[in-house]
Amino acid sequence: MFRAVVIIFVVVTGFWFCPKTQASSSVCIKDTCVDVEVVTAMEDLQRGLQGRDSLSDNHGMLFVFSDDDYHRFWMKDMKFAIDMIWIDHQHHMVTIAPSCPPCTQEPCAVYTPSQKARYVLEVPTGFALKHHWKEGDTLQLLLGL
Repeated sequence: MFRAVVIIFVVVTGFWFCPKTQASSSVCIKDTCVDVEVVTAMEDLQRGLQGRDSLSDNHGMLFVFSDDDYHRFWMKDMKFAIDMIWIDHQHHMVTIAPSCPPCTQEPCAVYTPSQKARYVLEVPTGFALKHHWKEGDTLQLLLGL
């Protein structure tokens, strides 16, 4: 009996004090998956990839908004080009803006989807074309939030 109590105590306290790790998240379509950093906080949604030097192959950033809207993006303070993909609440790609270049002088171009979207996925430039992604395709969002 005492031994069982000790084992239960060790197991419970071990889980209690173990640091929690964020589960990985990815976006998949057809036979291609992208590991994504998921951003939901207002500060992160506004900053995005600004100031970063690059984005690794098969990696991206997924912006998750609380509502469907015409979420607008620009490339201010970006150091590299990216593809931007707007995704609706049913996980369909509604707009793909390929190879968006960094803004080098103001006013910066503003990118807007053709339809309301809930998510925006940023991936390395040329990624959507390379993997034959097209508007209307359905994505699978595997979010480890």
